[in-house]
Amino acid sequence: VTGWADKKTFQHYLASADIGIQLRTRSRGETSGTVLDCMNHGVATIVNANGSMADLDGDAVWKLPDDFTEGQLREALETLWKDPRLRKEIGARARQVVLEKHNPRRCAEQYHDAIQQFSLSCANGIRVLV
Repeated sequence: VTGWADKKTFQHYLASADIGIQLRTRSRGETSGTVLDCMNHGVATIVNANGSMADLDGDAVWKLPDDFTEGQLREALETLWKDPRLRKEIGARARQVVLEKHNPRRCAEQYHDAIQQFSLSCANGIRVLV
């Protein structure tokens, strides 16, 4: 609806939003930073199960099928609009998921651990000779 917004404007949108909607098509494997921004701000967010968004915790977003219908989107919007408690629950869970699974420090530690494990597994045996 809004198109691209500069960072300051986008931050204002996030601060005032009750519901976020992030729908994608033709994924090339990228992860939507905007979805994570909405989740990090505790905004109940509607997504479709396209690309990496299919892997998001179903308790932390309202996940539609990749190829959703207009009726499914309308149901999600109306349900979240009418149920502020549900919006808050989804938003709170979303924020928790970001803190637990998408924290930059935690992600960096996971990369470090994976590189270390790979390095150690290659330090001995036939791989070293090759």
